[in-house]
Amino acid sequence: LNNNNNNNNNNNEEEVIGGEESQYQLWRSLTGATAHFEPMHLGFNMMSLYSSGMALEEYYYGSIIFLWYNICLIIWTTCIMMCIVSIQIKYAKGNTSRITQLTETSTVGYSGVLFAWMVITSLEHDTTCPVPFLDDVCFDTHSFFDDGIKFNVSPLVSLVVAQFIMPRVSFVGHLAGIVCGFALHWNLIPVESLSSPHVLIPGVLICHYWLIRKIILVGKCRNEESGDGGGANTIGAMEQFDEEVDNISSFLLSNYNDGELEDGGNDDDNNYSLVRTAQKRKTKRMIQKYILLSKIRKIMIGISILSPFVLSWNQSMVLSQCLTTILYYYCVKSDGMLMLFKHDNNNNSSGTNVRRKRQYHA
Repeated sequence: LNNNNNNNNNNNEEEVIGGEESQYQLWRSLTGATAHFEPMHLGFNMMSLYSSGMALEEYYYGSIIFLWYNICLIIWTTCIMMCIVSIQIKYAKGNTSRITQLTETSTVGYSGVLFAWMVITSLEHDTTCPVPFLDDVCFDTHSFFDDGIKFNVSPLVSLVVAQFIMPRVSFVGHLAGIVCGFALHWNLIPVESLSSPHVLIPGVLICHYWLIRKIILVGKCRNEESGDGGGANTIGAMEQFDEEVDNISSFLLSNYNDGELEDGGNDDDNNYSLVRTAQKRKTKRMIQKYILLSKIRKIMIGISILSPFVLSWNQSMVLSQCLTTILYYYCVKSDGMLMLFKHDNNNNSSGTNVRRKRQYHA
């Protein structure tokens, strides 16, 4: 995580500056939750986790499920926090400084997950006293719909009190933890088979690559800069590739065998021959790479089809295999389309340079 102390004088102990280089680096959701600024920051969070986690682990969840939910809550709190920040950016139109602050500031610390467990703990007790050293300030837990939904205002009070005591803490990160805590206790978060890390992580990646980065589930592509001219071969190859993905090797082979040169004998022809030889060598490596990726994809699909006959269809391992196979399938598909696009553009640019050189000498 980037820690730009020169430009971060007003940041809180839960925040660091990220910048454009941190975009799309999803692993930061894990490192951001486990990173802390100083030993005291880490110590307070771990003491809070120990005090609330002992009872939750022993009486409610068990060790494995409690660990599973801790990992998943990191992902859920990150997603909720991103949604809140997106809403803030949407309603901050015209305020450039505010938008810059929202887009460049990231949170660190485990407090979001701890606030989620604080909600669970408060809802499992009849009365909770959230303010330290004020034992008389307590709040009752209220039940609705035959105890199906419980609510206690103490986590919200803790949120406000923490903001007053330590003004530099992340309000949005703690609020995201509170939202996740209520959602988990109200059974709004999917059951354990859908909330396991090996199911949740590929599912979130598919949504991220599909909805945010838009690099999978792609259709026809257009080369807006070249119009109807350069890149037309790439567009045609991509359209056919979208209809029959396994034929990518034939498209590459067509480029591999295309463009045989006549023996010219001059320097221009020799230069063009060297360029074509290098392109053909690169194309051959691309073919081998994609054939290997296609074989792995078929093996994963076969394992996913056979898994329900060995394991129960709703077990997390089967769901994880299916999601991972879907993610791999579309990433390989998109990777093949990018290979075609880059390969055709390189061919066009190299051929154009050689033709320009010939015209110059002529």
